Amino acid sequence: MPNGPASQDRPGNRFNDFLPLERAVHRIVLLMVVEGILLWSCAAPGFLDKHVAGSGQANVEVEELPDDRRCAVARYRTLIGQPIEEIDIAVLPRPLRVYRTGSRITMDYRPERLNVVVGTDGSVVEVKCG
Repeated sequence: MPNGPASQDRPGNRFNDFLPLERAVHRIVLLMVVEGILLWSCAAPGFLDKHVAGSGQANVEVEELPDDRRCAVARYRTLIGQPIEEIDIAVLPRPLRVYRTGSRITMDYRPERLNVVVGTDGSVVEVKCG
């Protein structure tokens, strides 16, 4: 039985049957890695600063609104400590957001929106703009 390259090319050698498949898998993995690197490097400027964990807070410019468009939080501080069931929500300004402490809320900042935060006991614990 000859030793060398000719013996590996025999039809009964199963090693040669899988070699093209293994090369194809290696090429696919290599292409995926290269594509990932290219996509990462082409991310929009500032995207990584805002969306990568540990990068700190993004600088957000907040548009200054005229006084008539800002939420009048000072007028509604008297709500703090009152049970939410006793407050007539219909008379509060719009836009309005009422939520319980620990609730999931959107993180968008709207300076004209009045936020009423309700504690676990059902009373208002905080009134703020945003």
